[in-house]
Amino acid sequence: MTPCHELGKSLVLLLAAGCAATSISQDDAPNKFIAADNRQLQYTGRVGKNGSQVLWEWPGVAVAANLKCSTASIVVQVHISVPSVKPPLTTGFEIGKYKVLVNGASVAEFQISDKSDTYNVTLPATKGEMRSLEVVKNSELVTIPVFWSMSEGSPSTIFKGITIPDTCTLLAPSQRPARRLEFVGDSITCGFGNLAHNLGDHVKCVNPPGGWVGYEDFSLGFPTLISKSFKAEMHTQCISNVGITRNGNTLAKTTLFNMSHYLHRTLPTVADASLQWDYKSWTPDLAVVNLGTNDYDIAQIVHAQPTLEFFESKYTSFLVDYVSRYAGRLPAMLVACGPMTKVQCPTVAKVARNVQAAFPALKVSYLELNLPKLGGCIFHPDSDGDLSLTKQMSPEISKLTGWDMSMDTLVV
Repeated sequence: MTPCHELGKSLVLLLAAGCAATSISQDDAPNKFIAADNRQLQYTGRVGKNGSQVLWEWPGVAVAANLKCSTASIVVQVHISVPSVKPPLTTGFEIGKYKVLVNGASVAEFQISDKSDTYNVTLPATKGEMRSLEVVKNSELVTIPVFWSMSEGSPSTIFKGITIPDTCTLLAPSQRPARRLEFVGDSITCGFGNLAHNLGDHVKCVNPPGGWVGYEDFSLGFPTLISKSFKAEMHTQCISNVGITRNGNTLAKTTLFNMSHYLHRTLPTVADASLQWDYKSWTPDLAVVNLGTNDYDIAQIVHAQPTLEFFESKYTSFLVDYVSRYAGRLPAMLVACGPMTKVQCPTVAKVARNVQAAFPALKVSYLELNLPKLGGCIFHPDSDGDLSLTKQMSPEISKLTGWDMSMDTLVV
């Protein structure tokens, strides 16, 4: 495994134009290896490249492969390496979860560990020879919200490739969806705690890393559900606890490690200039932004919340900078607030108006989100809440884009 701290300037952007999974030894592997840099593999989300290896970290990033095989069940191997994260005793915090889909349906899940870099996945029998295989990162990098500045400079997860049976043929990638959506947010966007449904879950889910990751399912979060309902390609940049002026787990009134510190990176903990995200490489039809909860939730208890005027100024500057990166190519934005805290929502509505004034050609809409209960971990939305948020946001997205939505795709 190439040490990630040696990435440096050699890293360049790679432009991305059930059955249980278990780790197994290389001796048991099928014998056709497809390296991560194979042009017939298709990536979605922000990824970087180091030689033949692909690097990723944001939730929802995915690799897809079209396979022609026999109709019987087959075994493929996914090769992913866990980095040696900072601080040095926290390797267990990168225990990211992955979901495996075939022809759009979930068939397996696995969790990476520092004990192996090879994961055996059984793909079920199919009616036809064609299989569209997709491996999706289903959780965030826990070291960022837990350690913040201490995690700065930590290397990313390394995807090395897949191994398929000799009897399978790797085919050209599918045509990408015509529609594109980008989501920027905090734990609500990441799906933090959405698998917690009872008192026992609420006790166990607060313990990072295992409990935290165990109760987070990005595939059930509203970014995934909305993207499925509109049949859109999705990019998501979200970090639990992150704010605009301050983060949820700090006693300070401000922090340098807010969302502006991470948003423009291909890999959130890697500051290398060659890995600043190239906004010309991928432009969404609409951006959905929901930030501000962590500026005010715990802060109200410890009296560290920003003034509404300061928050408005910083949030406006954040969004103006973000929109400017697209140099006029971004057509629409939905700015959301809630459902966990609402004290900042009138100010967020003003921020949306400020952005509209700064970019008259940009379609900007504001939406306050509401849930009758917050049943997830630490008063977050649970999976039912994510479905409700999907139903609240989708009509606004339809208005801004002119797209029809299909709720019948939301089979999860």
